[in-house]
Amino acid sequence: MQTEYRLVFDSAYCRQMIGRYYRQRPLIIRPLAQFVLLSMLFLLAWLVVIGLHGSWAMPVIIVLCFCVVGPALVKWGMLLRMRSRANFGSAFEVTVADTGISASGTHTSGKWEWPAYPEAVRFTDGLLLMRRGVIRWLPDSGVVQGSPAEATKIVSAKCKLRHVA
Repeated sequence: MQTEYRLVFDSAYCRQMIGRYYRQRPLIIRPLAQFVLLSMLFLLAWLVVIGLHGSWAMPVIIVLCFCVVGPALVKWGMLLRMRSRANFGSAFEVTVADTGISASGTHTSGKWEWPAYPEAVRFTDGLLLMRRGVIRWLPDSGVVQGSPAEATKIVSAKCKLRHVA
């Protein structure tokens, strides 16, 4: 049993992959939560240095800008890093089988056994395979052979699978 995906490594794919990656992370590790915590520390430092009698307009504006712009800059930086790869914009194929995962594209190809991806997350629209420092997004829309249900069955049998709504 195997499922084959045909995908394009472009901006839309990368944005979706980055979004799914952060969505499955614990709340405290997501960029928005981290920037909110840093903002609270900034406000606490402002309170200690200036006190209650100073103006609060400037620090509130800074905190709002920090919380809105910060997470967007993190995701934009990740997208820029992915855009610098040689295979950006090209099509690639991924096969999920009982024996492992294989991927091939214009500039790269590889085959990994299941211990290489110990964790996976099932979303309503695809699978996210993960190992330390590597994520592989497999959207259901990219299936060309097999079905998403078959891929989920293979992945759940081979690694730790979580479901995220």
